[in-house]
Amino acid sequence: MLSFLKKQLVRRHLSPQRLRDVLLAGMHTPYFQRHRASVILDRLQLMSTVFAALTLIWIPLDLFAFSATISGKLVAFRIGSSLLFLLLAWPWQVATSRRIALLFLAAFLINPMLFFLMSQKLFAVEELFGFSLLIANLYGLLPIIIIAGLSIFPLTAFESLMFSLPVLVVSTLVPLLSGSYLWEEALSAAWILLLAIGVFTLSGMIQLHYMISLISQIARDGLTGAYTRQTGQELIDLYFHIASERQSPFAIAFIDLDHFKGINDNFGHDAGDAALRSAATVLLSLLRRGDMVIRWGGEEFVVLLNDADRVGIDHVLQRITSCWLGVRPDGAPLTASIGVAEMLSDNISDWPALVELADSRMYLAKTSGRARAIGLAGQLFVTKVTR
Repeated sequence: MLSFLKKQLVRRHLSPQRLRDVLLAGMHTPYFQRHRASVILDRLQLMSTVFAALTLIWIPLDLFAFSATISGKLVAFRIGSSLLFLLLAWPWQVATSRRIALLFLAAFLINPMLFFLMSQKLFAVEELFGFSLLIANLYGLLPIIIIAGLSIFPLTAFESLMFSLPVLVVSTLVPLLSGSYLWEEALSAAWILLLAIGVFTLSGMIQLHYMISLISQIARDGLTGAYTRQTGQELIDLYFHIASERQSPFAIAFIDLDHFKGINDNFGHDAGDAALRSAATVLLSLLRRGDMVIRWGGEEFVVLLNDADRVGIDHVLQRITSCWLGVRPDGAPLTASIGVAEMLSDNISDWPALVELADSRMYLAKTSGRARAIGLAGQLFVTKVTR
């Protein structure tokens, strides 16, 4: 049964790994987390602006439906709630991280829930009829409206439940605490809210799955499967800042395939494409799990070596130069000129300078004979090339 389910998931482009990613956020890459946090914060600004306006638009109904005592307090509550929404809509300069995005989303949720609690407390102390009762019952739908508002965010199943369960608990307990609890009405309201929560959770997972698929598609080079240069620059910027904050090692290897133009000229562009694919595949097999390969342009690759000290860098360069990156069409090894720079050892303060230093060392490796790597402090890695 489990084997059949796995096959069905893969057939529908929802692999076990992708399924895990829409259930829990623990395995999301920092690159994807930053993009998702940015989407959540952007949509949060939009929804906060909309909710701020809708909260104030309702005021005339309160003034018409309720007594001066109740309507006056409701208007005060609405103004306060609208101001809080406007605060959330303000373009704050905050770190784009999952934790910050979820904190803002929690504030967005708490604001209308507090308004719901205060309104239910007001309605409990006065007997209502006719139009007043109708409007008061509409207030009871606030939890469903809140859940509907959250459904535009790309959330994991766990995050959706984390936000929706408090809404369910509060909306269930409020009538009980107010003394107006009827089991039939409570079960009916809870059932409708559960359905809304189910739709909200599914909506968040679908959006998240689409976002993962889209970013995976645009982030990768179609020929080699390596990251594109644009995505690679974002990755370097992200991991450089993480390493700077932690004061942990972060290295860049700049790789240029040797005599690549000769492959295209003598054997055709299909052979050149095959060489590029081979280089990317072999590189990935030689690197550590957390390292990343970027196609920088043409026959150039950049490798991100996360948390790699000098010993780790040396091991990587030794593995690459001992077997190289595949075989050229004429049977010779597919070699490269490689230059490496590391943030702490080279005392680099920004990532463009780190890439530039690695590039200059690669150029030095190329001009000094090719088929070699120049590491930190000018250390040379070279292996005799044989057919």
